[in-house]
Amino acid sequence: MGGYNSGKESPAMQGNTKAPINELSDAVLDDLISQVSKLACTYLELTGRPLPVDGELGELYARRRLGIDLYQHNVDGADGFERNGTGGFEVQIKTISPSRTRRKRKRIVRVKRKAKWSKLAIVSLGADYQCDGVAMATKQGLKDAFKANGGNFGKKTKPKPVSLDMLQKAALLDSARQTAAAGFVAVGNDAPVSSG
Repeated sequence: MGGYNSGKESPAMQGNTKAPINELSDAVLDDLISQVSKLACTYLELTGRPLPVDGELGELYARRRLGIDLYQHNVDGADGFERNGTGGFEVQIKTISPSRTRRKRKRIVRVKRKAKWSKLAIVSLGADYQCDGVAMATKQGLKDAFKANGGNFGKKTKPKPVSLDMLQKAALLDSARQTAAAGFVAVGNDAPVSSG
């Protein structure tokens, strides 16, 4: 639900069914991920070229690790939907491919800030095409994380580079905001203590 979390059906979901992949068991999904990862590694070894499955693998890992319902068809600005007790959120899933590591590029993704997603998920793939990092945060959490680092997430149309580390910081800020809203104050590594 693009930013409004109203409990109603997301505009993107209207006329757009969930993908059949959402109905697969965890064991079947894990097997599918394993097979695709092995195929991608073998293809790279034999041809010297990466098999273009990074995005699909990222979405499968996001489905498996974050519980995101993937959309059946392409939806501009969102790849899936995260449900919660009061509705849900449109989620944009980005994948950091292993080829970025081999070429020693920065491990970042580019994100369109004006797109309708409410949450961003980043999945990082290692050289073996296995997930070596995953994080998810809200758009507001990203804005807060950029501000805390002296930057600005802004509203411009040009895609903004976001790293997995930055998204993890944003997720921590989201968690702190939710804890404070629930009337709790975080105290070190201890369990939350009631503020009231």
